[in-house]
Amino acid sequence: MKDYYQILGVSEGISQEDLKKTYRKLSKQHHPDRGGDESKFKEIAEAYDTLGDPQKRETYNQKRSNPFAGGDFFGGGNPFGGGGGDPFDMLNRMFNQQPQQERTKKARDLHLKIQITLKELYLGMKKKIRYERENICKPCDGTGGEWKRCGVCKGAGKLRHIQRNGRFQKVFESVCHACSGQGKTPIKLCPNCVGVGVMTEQTDFDFQINKDFRPGERFTYPGLGNQMKGAIPGNLMVSIVVEGTEGFEMEGDDIITEIELNPLDIFLGKVLEIGMYGKNFKFELPPYFNPHQKYVLRGKGLKTSFSQGNLIVKIKLTTPTDRLDEKNIEDLKKLREKLTSEEQPQ
Repeated sequence: MKDYYQILGVSEGISQEDLKKTYRKLSKQHHPDRGGDESKFKEIAEAYDTLGDPQKRETYNQKRSNPFAGGDFFGGGNPFGGGGGDPFDMLNRMFNQQPQQERTKKARDLHLKIQITLKELYLGMKKKIRYERENICKPCDGTGGEWKRCGVCKGAGKLRHIQRNGRFQKVFESVCHACSGQGKTPIKLCPNCVGVGVMTEQTDFDFQINKDFRPGERFTYPGLGNQMKGAIPGNLMVSIVVEGTEGFEMEGDDIITEIELNPLDIFLGKVLEIGMYGKNFKFELPPYFNPHQKYVLRGKGLKTSFSQGNLIVKIKLTTPTDRLDEKNIEDLKKLREKLTSEEQPQ
């Protein structure tokens, strides 16, 4: 069993907020796009996927303190077959006995990838999301209709077979062919869901975009996944994709924009005013500035709980579209001759 706390370099008592900060710091440090190790990055993401979800974290802590409860019996493999769990349940299954208490059922989780704009992320806006999920059928209250116990498997959903070989015998089970493992057969199916017990319906969800959300993170919303009668509702898992808008792009916590300037601005200098999502930033380029340099406005990029990115301005020189008159052309020729003569060694 992997030690996720050791992978993230944190103690077991760390708060969810501090855990989130640590994950963001490590994910930036080891991100493959920034020269980090891809396997280490995936290992960090795997650890946070478990510890970042309070419910998963509690289950993990229980397995960590009791290795018999998490399928790590005798060193990571289950010697009794199956996927792990209570060893006494395993023994019961070996001797064809039912465990004393059935596990709580849980409906399926849903995974959504949401496309948001850089503006929505920068301002921390709310976005209405519409998605499809399985809800309990109201007319039949999730029962699917009227049923009776399967007469073939007697409600077990499985058939037991005994294979004898001399003094030895082998017991194995198969899914009941009469009821397809349900343990029941229909008397009258619900016309609304046709026996399924759930209906696929569109659901609206107000997704609050926090300013420190970043692509690659996954956010869990308990109970907003699929439903099923007699089961805990599944979770809604949301990941985001960020699109640039209005001439701005995102790179980490930095925002990048490109400004078009006239070649003459290099000699004369230029005062730039940048309007970005309701905010205006002004800075001055002195005469003879370097058009190939990136100019950084510190602290004007994306905010997180522990840092703030920059606004990075790139310069793009454009060719003037208006034709110059003869006098302007002569003046420029004289200026070129002057600059050329100044560059010649004396």
